[in-house]
Amino acid sequence: MTVREKRGRQRYILFEIQGEEPIPRKKVIFSLNRQTREIGFDRREARLRVIFFRDRIGIVRCSHLFKDDVIGILNSIEVDGRMSKTLRTSGTLKTLRDWLREKRGIIVPGKARRMKNKIRGKVGRETT
Repeated sequence: MTVREKRGRQRYILFEIQGEEPIPRKKVIFSLNRQTREIGFDRREARLRVIFFRDRIGIVRCSHLFKDDVIGILNSIEVDGRMSKTLRTSGTLKTLRDWLREKRGIIVPGKARRMKNKIRGKVGRETT
Protein backbone atom coordinates (compact mmCIF):
# COMPACT_ATOMS: atom_id res chain seq x y z
CA MET A 1 0.00 0.00 0.00
CA THR A 2 1.45 3.37 -1.01
CA VAL A 3 1.49 6.52 1.09
CA ARG A 4 -1.01 8.15 -1.26
CA GLU A 5 -3.45 5.29 -0.71
CA LYS A 6 -3.09 5.58 3.07
CA ARG A 7 -3.16 9.37 3.47
CA GLY A 8 -4.99 10.35 0.35
CA ARG A 9 -4.20 13.27 -1.89
CA GLN A 10 -3.67 16.66 -0.36
CA ARG A 11 -3.91 20.21 -1.58
CA TYR A 12 -2.05 23.21 -0.24
CA ILE A 13 -3.81 26.55 -0.49
CA LEU A 14 -1.95 29.83 -0.16
CA PHE A 15 -3.96 32.73 1.23
CA GLU A 16 -3.42 36.31 2.31
CA ILE A 17 -5.20 38.55 4.81
CA GLN A 18 -5.85 41.99 3.28
CA GLY A 19 -4.31 45.09 4.88
CA GLU A 20 -0.86 46.18 5.93
CA GLU A 21 -0.53 45.21 9.59
CA PRO A 22 0.49 41.67 10.59
CA ILE A 23 -2.15 39.40 12.15
CA PRO A 24 -1.45 36.85 14.91
CA ARG A 25 -1.71 33.21 13.83
CA LYS A 26 -4.16 32.45 16.65
CA LYS A 27 -6.67 35.00 15.35
CA VAL A 28 -6.57 33.44 11.88
CA ILE A 29 -7.11 29.93 13.25
CA PHE A 30 -9.94 31.19 15.49
CA SER A 31 -11.67 32.88 12.53
CA LEU A 32 -11.23 29.79 10.35
CA ASN A 33 -12.66 27.52 13.08
CA ARG A 34 -15.59 29.88 13.70
CA GLN A 35 -16.45 30.03 9.99
CA THR A 36 -16.33 26.23 9.58
CA ARG A 37 -18.56 25.76 12.66
CA GLU A 38 -21.10 28.28 11.37
CA ILE A 39 -21.60 26.45 8.09
CA GLY A 40 -21.35 22.96 9.61
CA PHE A 41 -18.14 21.99 7.79
CA ASP A 42 -16.35 18.89 9.11
CA ARG A 43 -12.70 19.91 9.55
CA ARG A 44 -11.59 16.39 10.43
CA GLU A 45 -13.06 14.79 7.35
CA ALA A 46 -11.46 17.47 5.15
CA ARG A 47 -8.21 17.15 7.15
CA LEU A 48 -8.05 20.95 7.31
CA ARG A 49 -4.92 22.36 8.96
CA VAL A 50 -3.06 25.66 8.94
CA ILE A 51 0.52 24.58 8.39
CA PHE A 52 2.17 27.99 7.98
CA PHE A 53 1.23 31.54 8.84
CA ARG A 54 3.44 34.60 9.10
CA ASP A 55 2.35 38.26 9.17
CA ARG A 56 -0.52 38.11 6.62
CA ILE A 57 0.40 35.09 4.46
CA GLY A 58 -0.65 31.52 5.26
CA ILE A 59 -0.82 28.00 3.85
CA VAL A 60 -3.64 25.57 4.60
CA ARG A 61 -3.52 21.83 3.90
CA CYS A 62 -6.70 19.88 3.09
CA SER A 63 -7.95 16.80 1.28
CA HIS A 64 -8.23 17.18 -2.48
CA LEU A 65 -11.91 16.27 -2.26
CA PHE A 66 -12.66 19.40 -0.19
CA LYS A 67 -10.40 21.86 -2.00
CA ASP A 68 -13.22 23.96 -3.47
CA ASP A 69 -15.07 24.10 -0.14
CA VAL A 70 -11.92 25.20 1.70
CA ILE A 71 -11.22 27.89 -0.91
CA GLY A 72 -14.76 29.20 -0.40
CA ILE A 73 -14.28 29.25 3.37
CA LEU A 74 -10.91 31.00 3.10
CA ASN A 75 -12.38 33.65 0.80
CA SER A 76 -15.19 34.30 3.27
CA ILE A 77 -13.33 34.53 6.60
CA GLU A 78 -12.84 37.90 8.21
CA VAL A 79 -10.01 38.55 10.68
CA ASP A 80 -10.17 41.84 12.63
CA GLY A 81 -12.45 43.31 9.96
CA ARG A 82 -10.08 42.34 7.14
CA MET A 83 -11.02 39.81 4.47
CA SER A 84 -8.95 36.84 3.35
CA LYS A 85 -8.13 36.06 -0.28
CA THR A 86 -6.72 32.84 -1.75
CA LEU A 87 -3.71 33.28 -4.01
CA ARG A 88 -2.72 29.83 -5.28
CA THR A 89 -3.46 26.13 -4.91
CA SER A 90 -0.95 23.34 -5.34
CA GLY A 91 -0.60 19.61 -4.87
CA THR A 92 2.84 20.06 -3.31
CA LEU A 93 4.10 22.33 -0.60
CA LYS A 94 7.39 22.80 -2.45
CA THR A 95 5.67 24.63 -5.31
CA LEU A 96 4.08 27.13 -2.92
CA ARG A 97 7.36 27.58 -1.03
CA ASP A 98 9.19 28.32 -4.27
CA TRP A 99 6.47 30.75 -5.39
CA LEU A 100 6.56 32.62 -2.08
CA ARG A 101 10.34 32.85 -2.19
CA GLU A 102 10.37 34.14 -5.78
CA LYS A 103 7.38 36.50 -5.72
CA ARG A 104 7.24 37.72 -2.12
CA GLY A 105 10.68 36.99 -0.67
CA ILE A 106 9.14 34.88 2.12
CA ILE A 107 10.96 31.73 3.20
CA VAL A 108 8.74 28.94 4.52
CA PRO A 109 10.75 26.61 6.78
CA GLY A 110 10.88 23.04 5.57
CA LYS A 111 11.01 19.80 7.49
CA ALA A 112 14.83 19.75 7.71
CA ARG A 113 14.88 23.23 9.23
CA ARG A 114 12.17 22.35 11.76
CA MET A 115 14.11 19.25 12.82
CA LYS A 116 17.29 21.28 13.26
CA ASN A 117 15.41 23.83 15.39
CA LYS A 118 13.88 21.02 17.43
CA ILE A 119 17.34 19.71 18.22
CA ARG A 120 18.47 23.22 19.21
CA GLY A 121 15.38 23.70 21.40
CA LYS A 122 13.75 26.37 19.24
CA VAL A 123 10.50 24.54 18.59
CA GLY A 124 7.49 26.84 18.28
CA ARG A 125 9.52 29.90 17.34
CA GLU A 126 9.33 31.40 13.87
CA THR A 127 12.70 31.36 12.15
CA THR A 128 13.81 32.89 8.90
